Amino acid sequence: MRPQNPRSHPTNPPTGPTPAHHNSRQHSKPTAAHNPTEAEKAGEVFITAAILDIPDALPQVDMVTCGHPPPLLLHGQKVSTLHATRPAPPLGLGELIAVTYHVDTFTFGPGDILLLHTDGVIEARDARGVFYPLSERAASWALHSPSALVHHLRTDLLAHVGGHLSDDAAVIAVQRSRRPAPGEAADRAPFL
Repeated sequence: MRPQNPRSHPTNPPTGPTPAHHNSRQHSKPTAAHNPTEAEKAGEVFITAAILDIPDALPQVDMVTCGHPPPLLLHGQKVSTLHATRPAPPLGLGELIAVTYHVDTFTFGPGDILLLHTDGVIEARDARGVFYPLSERAASWALHSPSALVHHLRTDLLAHVGGHLSDDAAVIAVQRSRRPAPGEAADRAPFL
């Protein structure tokens, strides 16, 4: 999940100067200039989400998406995008319309890797303005472990943008065990 307006998200305190508001209960003067964004003025806050269930006994993944970029499925060196058939709007926008949550089911077999990512990864641009080609790059390292895959993607993404990301970026890789042992969980790679 990713807050679209981190200044307004309750778990993310402001990272810079915040405006002092004048009302009957507060009479302080601003200490630094701050021009609120349109989203801040309107109080717009929403979060994208992908909610997944990976049953132990079935070779599948069940998914509900709420405005989040679709995950990638790596089967060998083949990369598929798992598009939701009826995605819900981002969390926080449901007050504007009637929301129904649809569960999509995809095959997630032994050895497959599920690659979840934020939009900060696929919207990262190089100096020429070219977006990061996540699907192509993931295919290059698809036969590696989830940890190595995330490491390679992180290194490559930072090289693509010249060492500095302009947005938050996260990648999670989960691999279905080839022969699950009793009580053993899927291998999860660290965050980007």
